[in-house]
Amino acid sequence: MLGAVVFGRYADKTGRKPMFIASLVVLAVFGIATYFTMELATLLLCRFFVGFGAGGASVSFDYLAESVPRSLRGRLCLIVALTWALGGLLVAGLAWAFLTIRGWRFLTLLCTIPVLVTLPFTFRIPESPRWLLHQNRTEEAVQALKKGAASNGNVLGDFTLQTPVIKDYCTDLMNNFSPAERAKTMSITVMSLGIGFCLYGITLLISIIFEHSDTCSFQYESIFISVSSEGLAILTAIVFCECEHSRRLSFIVPVAVASVAVILMGTKLQASGYLTLFAFIARGACRMGGAVAYIMVPELFRTEVRATAHAFQSSMSRIGAFIAAFWVYADVGRGMICGLIAIVGFITAAASIWLPETGGVNLDIDLSRHSSICTVKRKTTEDQTQDAPFQYSATSDEPITLL
Repeated sequence: MLGAVVFGRYADKTGRKPMFIASLVVLAVFGIATYFTMELATLLLCRFFVGFGAGGASVSFDYLAESVPRSLRGRLCLIVALTWALGGLLVAGLAWAFLTIRGWRFLTLLCTIPVLVTLPFTFRIPESPRWLLHQNRTEEAVQALKKGAASNGNVLGDFTLQTPVIKDYCTDLMNNFSPAERAKTMSITVMSLGIGFCLYGITLLISIIFEHSDTCSFQYESIFISVSSEGLAILTAIVFCECEHSRRLSFIVPVAVASVAVILMGTKLQASGYLTLFAFIARGACRMGGAVAYIMVPELFRTEVRATAHAFQSSMSRIGAFIAAFWVYADVGRGMICGLIAIVGFITAAASIWLPETGGVNLDIDLSRHSSICTVKRKTTEDQTQDAPFQYSATSDEPITLL
């Protein structure tokens, strides 16, 4: 939670790229350090900083949302979310294979390897051209666009970027709680709290249900199956995320389905097959809703506060997860636990009704007025930019808009 606030705030101040790199460095250093810890205090400190580094994950979504065509923004961001689901599947598989025979130290070391593999590639990506443009660093934004195009085998002709007109109320996150913006901000906050509570609550509940209390081990096969549902659910979201009214429906439907599945998990059905099925549906559907919400947040906020706002909502999600941990372990019975998770799920789904549809909408527009505040003007008269990796629409002699 703290890491999300710090990395998000400074990503708006210093850039997306340096904060994303910094978060990966923190993850790698303290992930490796965990393997060598010998005392509980040192272990807790290392895991604290691992969580701190993980808080910067939202910056990668902000960067991607700012750097791809609006027609592909939802699908490409969901592909990133799919890698998270695959990572969870990998962790579950590694735990199944190594936890009982090699111990937790070896498992944490294995989990650090993907971070080490990813880190070198982050130095090759350019800074977000949209962020640079909103910082009045126009020439650097041009070079970032050209570098991005060159990395994909394209060459951009000469063009100039017109610095956008930044309205005063766009530069302060707290202004998103003003009367004009309050409904939107409160709705997405309720969604973030609720999805954190439901997703983490379902995850903990599954581990408790499939735990062998007499041996302190788990039914890894059932847990692995439930985790695999996340990838399948996100693949489903990728198919439908760019349809009409796609964002809200892709959030409401899976969260509601997850709530129903959680209710069924709380019934007296004892057959492991049924429980595994309901766990599969609940976890996958809730993850699908969470992934769609993760796309909606950067689409709802302007570039000046996008990373900060996304970090704030990530923190709200973590607060929801923190509360869920206490509830799931409360001595009230499985039926009561599942019932409250389901109620929160239905409230979370309903909260999105008050949000504007963001699928296919240009970034940095006033969603209530549909007025663009970010435009660029080309020097040349040919459409040389149509296939640029950082897509923007163009005609031969009119101003063009970064999407």
